[in-house]
Amino acid sequence: MKPALIIGVESLEKLFEQNSNPEQNNFHWNCHHCGCSVEVEITKTSVGYGMSGGVLFEPNPQNFLALFVDCYEKTLELE
Repeated sequence: MKPALIIGVESLEKLFEQNSNPEQNNFHWNCHHCGCSVEVEITKTSVGYGMSGGVLFEPNPQNFLALFVDCYEKTLELE
């Protein structure tokens, strides 16, 4: 499985505009690869955004997929 593009800065900015916390957002999804529940924490940094707990992908606008970091690394090995 080759995932779509990692979520872009414009989409992250929109997500942060919709949330009451201007510095951090937590998102809960099921991992697109293994199906387990994953929480992706996105934090604003001085140079953009940082993700922990997983990786968000955006196959098309406002449609997101999440992967655990380990699952994401496995997909990179397949390329």
